[in-house]
Amino acid sequence: MKRSQRFTEIFSKKYNVYLGHEVEFVSKKYRNDDTGGDDYTADSDSQSNSIKHDDDDGGDSMFHLLAKTSSGKSIELLSDQLLIAARRVPNSDTLDLEKTDVKVNKKGFIITDRYLETTSKGIFASGDRYL
Repeated sequence: MKRSQRFTEIFSKKYNVYLGHEVEFVSKKYRNDDTGGDDYTADSDSQSNSIKHDDDDGGDSMFHLLAKTSSGKSIELLSDQLLIAARRVPNSDTLDLEKTDVKVNKKGFIITDRYLETTSKGIFASGDRYL
């Protein structure tokens, strides 16, 4: 089992975990003390002016997030905690590597040795290294 799968398995026992979503909008909302209730007002351009939420822990702010799956299903979340984990995606397709001797693996990551030298002598690649 991959470490990321194990982390998701353990983490999802305590928290709601949403996989495969593309984040469309995130803002921080602050308690609107003028209303005396649980209204939250965004600190940036939001698609809504306030969102009702039962605030059990007495916190002063919440995260407001909109996301979609690849099939187009939307979710809207309001939470006091937020963890967004981004995956690594190669951008080698934008580098015109076919004009060089630099090779990529099946997934599109540039092949390097332990010194980050590519398959073309004298050309080095830096950034997130695919393991």
